[in-house]
Amino acid sequence: MKENEIIEFLLRGTETIVSKKELTDRLSKKKQLKVKLGVDPTSPELHLGHMVILKILRRFQDLGHKVQIVIGSFTALVGDPSGKKTTRPVLTFEQIKKNTKRYKEQALLVLDPKSTDFLNNNDWLGKLSAVEILKICQSRSLNRIIERDDFRGRLERGESIRVHEILYPIFQAHDSVVMYPDVEMGGTDQIPNFMTTRQAMKENNQDPEIVLTVPLLVGLDGKKKMSKSYQNDISLEEDSKNMYGKLMSLPDKPMRNYFYLLTDVDEKEISEILKMHPMKAKKILALNITTFLKGEKSAKLAQEHFEKTVQKKITPKQRELFSYSGDVGLLEVVYATGKFKSKGEVKRLIVGGGVKLNEDRISDWQFLIKPKFKGTIKAGKRFWFDLEVL
Repeated sequence: MKENEIIEFLLRGTETIVSKKELTDRLSKKKQLKVKLGVDPTSPELHLGHMVILKILRRFQDLGHKVQIVIGSFTALVGDPSGKKTTRPVLTFEQIKKNTKRYKEQALLVLDPKSTDFLNNNDWLGKLSAVEILKICQSRSLNRIIERDDFRGRLERGESIRVHEILYPIFQAHDSVVMYPDVEMGGTDQIPNFMTTRQAMKENNQDPEIVLTVPLLVGLDGKKKMSKSYQNDISLEEDSKNMYGKLMSLPDKPMRNYFYLLTDVDEKEISEILKMHPMKAKKILALNITTFLKGEKSAKLAQEHFEKTVQKKITPKQRELFSYSGDVGLLEVVYATGKFKSKGEVKRLIVGGGVKLNEDRISDWQFLIKPKFKGTIKAGKRFWFDLEVL
């Protein structure tokens, strides 16, 4: 690729860059760049919204660059205040260790393991002495830190800001002083932290890191950002059938963004695809994303399953069997399959007429299934299982 094509390839899906000229200059030197992503292991579940940034990191890798994921085991003990209206709860070491393991497993579904280093900032921040921390703090401006929107808003409301929260951007900046990355990526809410980091690197006679931020991905409802709390997400660990099926439930409007942020399909080709019937375009999108994460064979089987069960309404021949003794509630049975995130989701599904016992649609979420029942339950559009109650 030509230089301008490389820049456009790497910047696809980014929202902010500080600065494009700096990135162009460093790429022109033909050296391997180090691209940093800082992660506080506060939530171990990654979804397609997280894939937006991971996809750009993968593009850097595909062009020969190194990705460094710094797990904020130390900074997680502080808690990132960015975009928060209140003090964040502090994690225990046990929670951090468990969440870190889960994060690695999921991130490597997108990233190339051979070009990914996982670092732990407790290895250097945890060893700082009180004198060293004081020395680092002497070079930072409190005015610049508390002028951030999140801190300023809390001050205006007369709410508390804990001293340890002010230390967060200082410690995050020190990560980059130690690691000396060429590029750092993150969400737009991290820009104040990144500006602090660039200044810290300059003061340590380092070339300041280039900053790339990414936009939020809208969830399956087509309205709010993708989030587990909104129940509009698709997990990176979703099985192929569920992933493909959920992508097919996406409203038409966000399709262009999904193509642009989650695939490498050329922009001109995206425009041509979106001229097709929405169902056909969505199938191309679902197959592309599912193939990237799960492999071509698994994705094609998922597509075949969708076409048979959802479009042609054919009940699948292979179904998991669940057995119970005595009276059992329909809500408990459906939730126990592990296919739904909460009992509340199952309750809404039943009340909305989305559950069938054999061919009978059940809308009573308190419905009890009696002994001697043997049949098939359909929950939602994509999930069937057999049930026997002894």
